[in-house]
Amino acid sequence: MDEFGSRCHLIRRQLLGAAAASVASAPALVVSTRTEALVKRINFVLVHRAWLGAWCWRHVTAARLKQGHQVYTPTLTGTGDQHHLSTPNVDSYTHMKDVTAVIETEELNEVVLVGNSYAGCPCAAVR
Repeated sequence: MDEFGSRCHLIRRQLLGAAAASVASAPALVVSTRTEALVKRINFVLVHRAWLGAWCWRHVTAARLKQGHQVYTPTLTGTGDQHHLSTPNVDSYTHMKDVTAVIETEELNEVVLVGNSYAGCPCAAVR
C-alpha cells in the first residue's frame, strides 16, 4: 500500500470509529410492540413494467398489507388483463392518466408511487 492508500485507510478508520462512538452514545429507541413501530400507514401505488399487469405485485402487496399499509396496483391500459384495450393511441400519457385516476378515485393525499422499469416514465409525469 502506498502513502496515499495508507492515509485513506487511516482516515476511513477514524471516521468509522467516530460514527460508532456517536451511535453508542445516542439514546436507545425502545419499541414494545410491532404495532407501535408502525407509526403511519403508507399508501403504496405500485405500477408494473411494460407487458405485465397488476398481478406481478401480488407478493409485494401481500407483504405490505400484512404490515398494515394500503396498496393499489392498477393495470395500465392495453397491458395485462386490459390488453384488449390496446390501440395505437395508447401511450405513456394514457398510462399516466391511469395512475392519476387511481390516486384521485381512492382520494389519496400522501402516496409512495413505485414505477417499475417502463412505468417510471408515466409515474414521473403524475402530479
